[in-house]
Amino acid sequence: MASDIRKDIEHAIHELPALPGLVTRLVELVESENATADQIERLIATDPALTVKVLHLANSAYYGLTRTISTVKQAVIVLGFHTVKNLVLGVSAFMALRGSRSPSPLELELWEHSFACAGLVREIMLLAGQGIRQAENAFMAGLLHDIGVLFLYTRFPREYQKVLRNAASHKARHEVEGEILGMDHAEVGALITDSWGLPPMLVRLIGTHHAPYLPEDELRFPTACLMLADSWSHQQIATEHEFAIPLHPPEAEAVVNLPDERRDAILKRVFDAVVAMRSVVAA
Repeated sequence: MASDIRKDIEHAIHELPALPGLVTRLVELVESENATADQIERLIATDPALTVKVLHLANSAYYGLTRTISTVKQAVIVLGFHTVKNLVLGVSAFMALRGSRSPSPLELELWEHSFACAGLVREIMLLAGQGIRQAENAFMAGLLHDIGVLFLYTRFPREYQKVLRNAASHKARHEVEGEILGMDHAEVGALITDSWGLPPMLVRLIGTHHAPYLPEDELRFPTACLMLADSWSHQQIATEHEFAIPLHPPEAEAVVNLPDERRDAILKRVFDAVVAMRSVVAA
């Protein structure tokens, strides 16, 4: 049965529509390093609904700005090119799977967890002395790491309800998914982001965030950061379904090597702001 469901999931991913052309053009523009604030504003302005979402996010408590951002150009100048690109990509990915309907409690929970994880992994990367671009890339992975959950929940509701009904305090979500569906949300997320043509680094981080070991290449450190951010976020956010907090490889703690007081400061800073994300996605 699980193998049949897996085939259906793979087929449904293959049939997913591409991300809006605006999004792929924006990613290419920012990654080219030749982008200007005016170019980005003109591109995003072609989608009024997306413009409103980006401005709503930029003005949320999550970014803690002391001034009001009234234009996309201002958001680009104040928050940075990569931050705005990440907001557009994240919002577009969620909207592509959820559509225009109001979000369910599980989707609100997922959105909050995703922004918490993204904020945590970026903070960890910056504290470790990683560059802004590397930190923003990790942020994007944190924001989209559970996109597979949203896909399974929205595209396979009957099958995913079985996953939710089998929630148990001794098993993590991805373990139950693997048993029932034949693949977990990390693998699904990697397939989705790959089908959308997103950067290979992002695809790999999403696909391995529940792996039992760390990679031995340049993604070793960001993978460890993402795994820790995911675990810490699950510890902080209450959930309707009683899955176990996902375990990460023991060496992840050693690789990141973050003192407890630094970790506690990061957690407070991120979670004081992340609750604002619920109002944004519900709007």
